[in-house]
Parts: sequence; structure tokens; C-alpha cells
Amino acid sequence: MEKLRAAGVADEAIEQAIAVCALFNIIDRVADALDFHLPSEEGYQRSADSLLKFGYSLPKPLRR
Repeated sequence: MEKLRAAGVADEAIEQAIAVCALFNIIDRVADALDFHLPSEEGYQRSADSLLKFGYSLPKPLRR
């Protein structure tokens, strides 16, 4: 903490960084426990294209 404060990092920023690290750790452990697999590069591209095209809403044929 002393080195971060000496470098001019605010306490709030340090707290936020710790929260992000803790949440990432939890998400990573859950993903490992549930055996999540990352999509291939092509899968990422399709996901990115869909997100750009539709935003966060599903296209009509996929809605329930």
C-alpha cells in the first residue's frame, strides 16, 4: 500500500483494483469447476460480429 500511495494511487483506486482481482479469481475458479471451454478464434469473431450487429439483445428467431 505504501508504494502505491507513494506513486500517487488513490485509496479508492487501490480498493477497486483489489475488488476486480477478487472477482476475477472467483469467476476463474467457477469456470474451472464447471469445466468451461473458450471458443476458438473463429467463435470469438462470430460472437463479436453478432454483438456488433444485434447488441445485447437476441435476434428474433432466438428469443423465447
